[in-house]
Amino acid sequence: MADEAASTVVNRGLDSLVKDPRATQDFSAEADTAGRLDEALDALAVLEKKARQASDAATCSRLLVEMATLLYNAKQFDRLLEMIHTMTKKRGQLKRAVADLVHVCMGWLDNLDRKQQYAMVDTLSEVTEGSITHDGFGLPP
Repeated sequence: MADEAASTVVNRGLDSLVKDPRATQDFSAEADTAGRLDEALDALAVLEKKARQASDAATCSRLLVEMATLLYNAKQFDRLLEMIHTMTKKRGQLKRAVADLVHVCMGWLDNLDRKQQYAMVDTLSEVTEGSITHDGFGLPP
């Protein structure tokens, strides 16, 4: 009802004055998902913090992997690397969650171009540096 009233106020008498060119492409779906991605990541980050503080390794792992998967599928590679670095360096981050995240990200290496592969390996190497499991990830020392 409020939307109808707002559109009536906006459109009242302006149709004859405003003539926009016909749209050649519809970007509404991309615009909708762009806003929802940020909202989804924020919601997942809140849940991840609760799971981490409760030492729920399985849930924390699932949430980190889901956050990374959302960014990977959205082809936001720079944000993915930033998220990996930020989330793995959180105070009290669970080792299992980091290990699962690293394993999932390593599975994506074949699908990335050479520059992205180097950036991903560098990021994964940084976040696992000093870890006992560093050798277990198959990353260079």
